[in-house]
Amino acid sequence: MSINRRAALSWIAPLLATGFIGRTPAWAASSELRIAYPNDVPNWDPESQTAGPAMSILNCVFDTPIGQKPDMTLIPRLFTEWKWSDDRMSLHAKVREGVVFHNGDPLTANDVKFTFDRYKKETLAQSSTYKRVKDITVASDTEITFLLAEPFATLPARLSIFGTGVLPRAYFEKVGLTSFMEHPIGSGPYKLVSYNRDARIVLEAFDKYWGGVAPIKNVTFEIVKDPTARVAAIEAGRADLTLDVPIRSVSRLSQVPGLTAEILPYPAQLQMLQISNHGAFSDKNVRLAVHHAIDKAALSKAFYDGKAVPISVLSPPGFPGDVPDFKFEYSPEKAKELLATAGYSPSKPVKISFMTTNGVYANDFDVARAIVQMLKKVGIDANLEVIELAKYYELNRANKLAEMTLFHWSNPTGDPEVYPGGVLDSNRPFSAWKGKEAGETIAKLFAETDEKKRIEGYVALNRRAVEEGWTIPLLQPVTTLVFKKDLDFTPYQTGWLTVNSIKWK
Repeated sequence: MSINRRAALSWIAPLLATGFIGRTPAWAASSELRIAYPNDVPNWDPESQTAGPAMSILNCVFDTPIGQKPDMTLIPRLFTEWKWSDDRMSLHAKVREGVVFHNGDPLTANDVKFTFDRYKKETLAQSSTYKRVKDITVASDTEITFLLAEPFATLPARLSIFGTGVLPRAYFEKVGLTSFMEHPIGSGPYKLVSYNRDARIVLEAFDKYWGGVAPIKNVTFEIVKDPTARVAAIEAGRADLTLDVPIRSVSRLSQVPGLTAEILPYPAQLQMLQISNHGAFSDKNVRLAVHHAIDKAALSKAFYDGKAVPISVLSPPGFPGDVPDFKFEYSPEKAKELLATAGYSPSKPVKISFMTTNGVYANDFDVARAIVQMLKKVGIDANLEVIELAKYYELNRANKLAEMTLFHWSNPTGDPEVYPGGVLDSNRPFSAWKGKEAGETIAKLFAETDEKKRIEGYVALNRRAVEEGWTIPLLQPVTTLVFKKDLDFTPYQTGWLTVNSIKWK
């Protein structure tokens, strides 16, 4: 059997670039773990991040005030306890004693206050979210209170997710943001040893971590964006764990001696088409035609072994905000009727722009290509463009995304405030949809203090958003995970890796 030289180089080159070839396998020493990971962190400022894939890395270095169990139940982390006031307009918390940053400085309530005060002074990823915090008061090194300007029901849950890594105030103020991102310091279970952008992140267990020293001392994230190269790395024994490999590879890899390969659900995530209301998508008929033209069950069967659950609204099955009795119909006939109303047909197609990532999530590019073909059959010509994850965030914040973008929405709170509330709130930088009605509805729901009415409001919003074509939910996605059988590893429903919980058997 002969091997084409160009074809061989296409998969060998990424391994050479990331150091997988010519190195001793990480599993040879129980104190080491090497992860072939699809994405780098955009930067090392934890308050600027909302990228789900980045959290697996950032949570190694930075501690959040509140933590989560694998089932997303909230647990103490830097806060040992927290309690609402009777009117739920203030949240009082106790900060864990004896915590130190990687440089030896003690972590106190003042560091927590400094971290969240940045949202008032700077324009950060979650500034629009934390504007509901009027003030933060510190009574002692271990006591802190968040005073609210308006109701904020999800505050405890949000203190466990994006943009909440606590910063060392003294060090940050001394060196400034630029130098901090070059030499980041947190209080997490691992400290950063070295960093080469888009190539390698080397971490070492922090020997003074309040939760005990992590079981595995040395962890390396090798950034391998090509999913084929990740498959080659894990199969060759040059990585101990990888994720988001192509679904078609899972069955074969599960037969490789020493490997475990699984297709796992991501209960808290959504795969969707994020809609921008400009260009051809200014017309509701076109937006709804796109939705009717997509066979979600076929996508699940073809690319996710039928395990990805088709969804009709922006809340997964079983989560608050879901509308169990509502199903959006797959109907190419209805799609053609709507397009005819708008003046289009298969012989006179409407042209739209369509963006997707490639290899960031399992089979993302393949799904996007299949959608292009489904749309073409009814009279929609979608021009597909591949973008990097960092580019997605840049374009989204600048309101420059295409008419539709294939995206995985991560919501580790499980609350609808972060599903339709985050996807459709025109006042937030995460929303591609800039519709006045959706924004006004969400603003009222943010201020709703009656929990029953709040959830009922999101249920109604979820249904209306789909009926108006403000969003196109696709699937409750799955991920692929491949790791050495000698690893003791528990997946989290958020889809994030909790590295300090991984150990060798």
